Amino acid sequence: MSTDATTAAIPFLVETLDSPRVDRVAVLGLLARIAVGSYHSPFQPEGDQQHAVVCAGRPVFLRLLQEDPGPEVRRAAAQTIGLLFADDPDAAGTTARLRRAAKSDPSDEVRADAVIALGDLGVPVDGFLADPADLVRLAAALVLVSTRADDAVVAVIEGTRPEAIPWVKSRPGVGRLPFLWLLGCVEPHWDVQVRLVTSWLGHPDFRVRASAAHAAIAPMSAWRPAPAKLAPALAAALSDSSEIVRFAAACSLAAAGVGPISSAADELWATVLGGGGAATWALIALARIRDPRADTYLAERLSGPGEADLGDLKHAVDALGSWAIACAAVIGGTIERTDDQHERIIMLGAAGRMKSPDLLPMLRREIVRQTRFAVRPVGKLGPAAAPALAELTALRDTARDEVDRLNAAWAIWRITGDTQQLIEVARVDLENARALDALADVETAAADLAPSLVPLFDGSRYESLPVPERNGIARNAAIAYWYLTGNAEPVVPFLASQLERGQGDLAVARCLAEIGPAAAAVLPQLRRIVADEERTFRAMDDETAVFHDDLFVHTCREAVARISG
Repeated sequence: MSTDATTAAIPFLVETLDSPRVDRVAVLGLLARIAVGSYHSPFQPEGDQQHAVVCAGRPVFLRLLQEDPGPEVRRAAAQTIGLLFADDPDAAGTTARLRRAAKSDPSDEVRADAVIALGDLGVPVDGFLADPADLVRLAAALVLVSTRADDAVVAVIEGTRPEAIPWVKSRPGVGRLPFLWLLGCVEPHWDVQVRLVTSWLGHPDFRVRASAAHAAIAPMSAWRPAPAKLAPALAAALSDSSEIVRFAAACSLAAAGVGPISSAADELWATVLGGGGAATWALIALARIRDPRADTYLAERLSGPGEADLGDLKHAVDALGSWAIACAAVIGGTIERTDDQHERIIMLGAAGRMKSPDLLPMLRREIVRQTRFAVRPVGKLGPAAAPALAELTALRDTARDEVDRLNAAWAIWRITGDTQQLIEVARVDLENARALDALADVETAAADLAPSLVPLFDGSRYESLPVPERNGIARNAAIAYWYLTGNAEPVVPFLASQLERGQGDLAVARCLAEIGPAAAAVLPQLRRIVADEERTFRAMDDETAVFHDDLFVHTCREAVARISG
C-alpha cells in the first residue's frame, strides 16, 4: 500500500475501533506500527503526517483504556498511548487517565502496562514501586532502572516470578525470550545484569533457572568482566536437578571464553560423562580450551564403526587443532567414511589446523573431491607435502577458478619456498582479498607490486571496489603494503580509521603490533580498547564472539606493549 493510501486509511481504521466485530487489539497494534515506523523513518518524508493522523485518534484510545470490557484491549490501548504521545502527554487528560488505569484498573496486567506507558511519557512512577501487585512493581522497576539502578529497583526485577512471564512475553518486541528482554532493560549496567542472572540461577522454579542460564549470554557477549563473574554460578548449574537447566548452562559456558571455561573444566568434564544434551555443549566448551580429555573423548567418538556422522559434534570438531593429537590419528578415516559434503568441509578444516603429515594421503585424494577446502591444508604441511606437488601444479596451471589457482600457488610456495609463481598468480587479481593475503605472506619478495596497492586503501579507488568485499580489500591492501615495504607512513592512518569503526578487526591489531613504534599515533585508541569494559566485537548470535573479542583485546594489549617499546 502506498504512503498516501495508508494515510487515507488511518481514520477508517480508528473508526473500526468502535465496532464490536473488529479485533481491537490487532487494529491498535497496526496503528502504533504505522505511526511509530513512519515517524522514525528517514525514507518517508510523509511520516510526520501519518503520525499526526494516527495521534488524532487519541480520544478513542483513551476511551478504550477507560471503558472497554476486555483487559487485552485496555492493555493494547495503554501500550499505544505510551508509544504515541511522549511529545504531548497532557493533551486530553492523557496522563490523568493513565494514572487512573495504573491505580485502579481491575487487571494487574493493564495496570502494569499503564505504568510502563506513564514512564514512556516521562511521568514519575516511583510510587508504584511499593504497589501490592507484583506485576505493577515490576513495571515500575523496569521504568526506573535506566536512571536509578539502586538496590530497591534491582531487587524487584530480581524477584520476578514465573507468573509474571506471560505479561513480559506479551509486551511489544519481547517475543519468546522474556529474560533477555528484562536484561536489555538494564543493559547499561552490566553489574546489574550479572546480579540478576546470578539471582535467577538460584530461583526455586526450574523454568526461571533455565531462562537465566540461557540469558547469561547477553551480559557475557556485551561486557568483558561479565563471563568471569557468571562462571561460578553457571558451573554450579551444571549439576542442577533439571536437564533443561544443565543444557542451558553448558551452552552459555561454551560461549564464555577461555578463562571462564577453564575455571569450570572439571565440572564440564563431569557433565560430558553424565551424557544427555548438556554433555555435547560441555564437550564443545572443553574443546575450545584445548582440554586433552576432549581430544581423547572425541577421538573415540570419531573412530566408531560405520559411516561417520558428526551430528552435534560439529562445533567441537571446529575447535580442533594441532593440540588434538588423538583426533589427528583418526580424522582422516572419519573423512573417508562420510558422504556428507558439509561435514567433510568441517573435518578438512580441522585437518588443516592439525598439520599432521600423516594426513597427507587423505588430503591428496580430497584435492579432487573438495578442491576449495583441501588445498590449503596440504600447503600448511610445508615441505612434508612435497609428494602432492604434481597435483598442485596441475591445479595451478589448469583450474578455471581464480581462488583455486591462487590456493594451489600458495600451497606450492609453502612446500618449495618459490615465491615467483605465487606472485604471478596473485598479480592477476589484486582486488581479491585472498590474493592480497598471499602477497603479505611473501613480504618483500613482492615489493614491486606495492605501488599498485596504495589506491586500494587510500580512497582513490575505494568506491570502485566490489561493495560486499570493499572494507576487507582495503584493509588487506594496507596490511600487504606494510609487509611488502616496511613503510608505515601511509598505512597507519588507514588502520587507525579501521579501529575507529569499532568492529574488532584482529588483522588490523596484529599488523599494528608488527609495525611497532612507527604506529605510535594509534596508542590512544589501542589503550581505550584495552581499558573498555564494553566489548568491541558484539554478537549474541555468534557463540564464538566472546573468544574473538578476547583475542582482539589481547592482541591490542600486545600492540600497545610493542609500540611502546
